[in-house]
Amino acid sequence: MADCHPYRIATTRGESTLIWRPGEGDDPDALAVDDLGRLLTFRDLATLEDHCDRNGWELVREGEATLDLAAVRRWVETPDDGPVSAGQLLEAWNFFDDLSHSLDDHPALPSGGRSRTAPTRRSSAAKPSSRPPQTEPGRTRRPQRCVNCSARDWSSGSGP
Repeated sequence: MADCHPYRIATTRGESTLIWRPGEGDDPDALAVDDLGRLLTFRDLATLEDHCDRNGWELVREGEATLDLAAVRRWVETPDDGPVSAGQLLEAWNFFDDLSHSLDDHPALPSGGRSRTAPTRRSSAAKPSSRPPQTEPGRTRRPQRCVNCSARDWSSGSGP
């Protein structure tokens, strides 16, 4: 079993914490699901820790991530309000990609090509600065559209 990492999701309804697991070998990264294929969500870290202990899963607390789905929703609903931070776009893309690999009834996001790898390369190669990098509208339009569709699907379903 791969290490488990807490992954906090902030929404307009509050916060939940999921369990993110990196893929082993060629397996994709994924979010933990129960025996019925439902996403495991926890309202607090203590409950998540208890669940990991009961299942013999090693919980890694360093580098905990948070995705603000309320912010993602704002830029999905008002895409002309200005550029989106490359970091936000990449984090949202990765979340919905991992989610699509985790739930049996959701198809995986399109893979490969420049639209999938270019934001990752640009984010990795970016020099640290005091403000987040901004995306170039023409270069990230396709990934943003994929994230927009995923966010709409998430908000119409039963996400945290």
